[in-house]
Amino acid sequence: MRALVLTLLLALLGGCAAVPPAGPERDDWQARQQALGAMEAWTLNGRVAVQLNGEGWNAHLRWRQSGEAYRIRIFDPFGRTLAQIEGDATGASLRSAEGWQREAATPEALMDAEFGWHLPLTGMRHWLRGVPATGPVEALQLDDQGRPLRLVQAGWQLDYGAYASAHPLALPTRMDLAQEGVSVRLVVSDWRQGAP
Repeated sequence: MRALVLTLLLALLGGCAAVPPAGPERDDWQARQQALGAMEAWTLNGRVAVQLNGEGWNAHLRWRQSGEAYRIRIFDPFGRTLAQIEGDATGASLRSAEGWQREAATPEALMDAEFGWHLPLTGMRHWLRGVPATGPVEALQLDDQGRPLRLVQAGWQLDYGAYASAHPLALPTRMDLAQEGVSVRLVVSDWRQGAP
């Protein structure tokens, strides 16, 4: 009976986190996680396309991260700021181009209150670098260099389409996120490491 209970517990725990297969990919994956986990300050510039319930929009994006603090600016094609989301572990604020400002405990709560939907911005600060956020991983598929091809976490499926071969950490340059009713494509044109 104890063996059966132990087997069931191990099966349940195994379902909570995906472990890469044994081999060189796993070693590369673990080394990447350590290196990218130490990357606390960075800036990316890119383009984002969002499809939400059959409607879509495109924008340019600049994301600056320093530890827990972040500033995300969204621009139109002419470089005008449409919105800015910033915050840290204590809260988030959204400022529009028209000048109004809203605050909430998390960026997701802020987006839900203002737009009725949200992007997983808290998890994305990890996913953008190609590592899982804190919490269970539902699925993980690696390429032969230990980089994620697909990551499923917190109800979102992330497919990584390209990596920056010139960057020492080979950071992702294209990723697709999908959840029921929402799909997002992010194409990164520039990664910069270090404090903004």
